[in-house]
Amino acid sequence: MATTCYEYMYENAEYKEIDSRTSGLHKQIRDLEQEQKQAMFKSQALMAGIDVVRSHMWNLEDVPKSVDKALEKYTTECSDCWFGTFGSCLDSMRDQVVTLATVVHNRKIDIDTINAQIEEISKVKDTLGDKLRAEFHAKEEAVATSF
Repeated sequence: MATTCYEYMYENAEYKEIDSRTSGLHKQIRDLEQEQKQAMFKSQALMAGIDVVRSHMWNLEDVPKSVDKALEKYTTECSDCWFGTFGSCLDSMRDQVVTLATVVHNRKIDIDTINAQIEEISKVKDTLGDKLRAEFHAKEEAVATSF
């Protein structure tokens, strides 16, 4: 026989089963939060990269002919070509940020859905827990009055 209310509740198979269901859901939430944080970190890094690329891109606008010749000599591309390349890079980086923002948003929806499931399961568990606590204390009272 259980000596504490907690032990009594966990001797109940239904209570244990309900409790085990929420454990798996909490792990799913932690995994989704990790994925969400990684997407936010990558997005932050890309945003910093966008600033750097944009800065370099505008440095190439209206450069002197000597710089343009040096660029062509060492890279086989003129400043206008590099301006376009940087612009294309910015577009690709922005697209990736949008994709990552979608991941963050979708993980939020997934987390909210699982939290709603946990809340429903917890209501059932709490109701059963209240019943089991009342039973335990009634038995405890019966034992105390029988002496």
